[in-house]
Amino acid sequence: QHRTKLLLVDLPQVASSALYQRVLRDFGAFGTFSLSPPASASVLLRCFLEFGDASVPEGQSKEEFVTSGQQLLLEKAELLEEYYALSIKQDPADPKAAQI
Repeated sequence: QHRTKLLLVDLPQVASSALYQRVLRDFGAFGTFSLSPPASASVLLRCFLEFGDASVPEGQSKEEFVTSGQQLLLEKAELLEEYYALSIKQDPADPKAAQI
């Protein structure tokens, strides 16, 4: 109650909104780290296929999957840099390969 007015606040909703805003702010200020030497995206994709719970799409070989994965990473490099601070560059030795 404030002076002559009675205010009703949905405290769980206000707390949820405040926490959400805080998480967004902290996520945007998250620092970066870099790998030295840079990791090869092809090696990481092959490890993902070998040790992860993934399978190659039907009608595609492992090498085609790795190549298309690298191309996708290079195409989306700007977006990944902006949203996740994940820097993806072309491998100087192989223009079709990516480094993370």
